[in-house]
Amino acid sequence: MKNKYLQNTETAEFIGDPESGTDEWHALRKGAIGGSEVGTIAGLNPWESAYTLWHKKLGLIEDKIDANWSIRFGRAFERPILEMFAEDHPELEVMETGTFRHKNNQWQSANPDAVALNTTTGKYEIIEIKTARAGWEEVPQSYVAQVQWYMHVMGFDTARIVAVAGWSWYEQVIEYDKFFAEALEASAHRFYKAMTDGVKPDWDGSQSTYETVRRTNPMLSDESVEIPEELAIRLKEANNSSKEATQQLNKAKSMVHDAIGSAKYATVESKVVALKQSRNGSAPYLVIKG
Repeated sequence: MKNKYLQNTETAEFIGDPESGTDEWHALRKGAIGGSEVGTIAGLNPWESAYTLWHKKLGLIEDKIDANWSIRFGRAFERPILEMFAEDHPELEVMETGTFRHKNNQWQSANPDAVALNTTTGKYEIIEIKTARAGWEEVPQSYVAQVQWYMHVMGFDTARIVAVAGWSWYEQVIEYDKFFAEALEASAHRFYKAMTDGVKPDWDGSQSTYETVRRTNPMLSDESVEIPEELAIRLKEANNSSKEATQQLNKAKSMVHDAIGSAKYATVESKVVALKQSRNGSAPYLVIKG
């Protein structure tokens, strides 16, 4: 693997390579939309909502993530995985890279893990490294959106997602999808305009949004605020529906858990619909797939 940098592309310019998580890294991200954010904006990220991202981008809540086991594992093994990938692909000249901005649309940024020059075709490719505790049936759509964005910003036609997930090795070539990329661009531009105009994204019902609202109102005062009656009715109806849905979910999970006994997987026509997982030797719990 080459320890050199790709400086500029036909559509994007190199603007730096700060270490992930540093103040400089956050500063570069703050004024633009990056690849790891477009999946959130498009509703493809199950862990973060556009509402939460909007608050982070405007500095209303902290944008720093605690370095948990998964994050530390990913950082520690990113370069070794990249080096193994480079060894397996002598036709690719793999090189490190940094952060880029689109030359015409400065609010669009890209920060791929690496790029590679295909010596056979003479074209550059995006290389993105991922790790995950559990195996994949398919590449998560948020990662597909991420590399589509990188290709869109940098003017490339091909990307490769390379991952170790559940101790299995994955490689998938992703070709540039103009329709998908332009749809991401449209969503990202609406989000960017909402940032500049100070307009909050719509309520989406996610846990991420609820936790963000909690974080933006951390203090309590001994006061009362009159709310519309229809909002109170919605809250009560949703609470009652939630209780009933939780009971039905627990009932279905119990029945499936019992039906498969000590087996790990529940399948329908050989397709996994649920599986059991255990943490630290505790009793297994059921995870629903799809």
